[in-house]
Amino acid sequence: MVQALEKAGLKYSDIHPIYLPRVEARAAFDSGNVDAWVIWDPFLTVARVATKARTLVDSGGLVANREFFLANRAFAEAHPDVIADLTKAVDGTAAWAKQEPRAVAELLSHEVGIDVDTLEQSLYVCLGDFNRLRPP
Repeated sequence: MVQALEKAGLKYSDIHPIYLPRVEARAAFDSGNVDAWVIWDPFLTVARVATKARTLVDSGGLVANREFFLANRAFAEAHPDVIADLTKAVDGTAAWAKQEPRAVAELLSHEVGIDVDTLEQSLYVCLGDFNRLRPP
């Protein structure tokens, strides 16, 4: 958010941030009690689909989203085979997910409580495949 503000020529002091848990933030946004909301996917796509809200800016070109798997040094040094297997499995799963976002959505929909179509749209956002997004 700070980088998006700076890119728009604004300072953090130009806004009045309110820090709320995700569910409360969505309610505040839906009711009009906040003017804008910074949120991540899949919750961005759920809100976009449900409310027809307009995305003002996304993090593309501002920040790189990262995921981390952590192990303490002793474990990593004692079990390089496990680290290699984990890395291979994560890379393989990521490659499959990029090729089959609909299958990923079908697999995870029940677990995350988001319908398949909306979750598939969220995956396109996460993959940076904005050409496949349907309008809200």
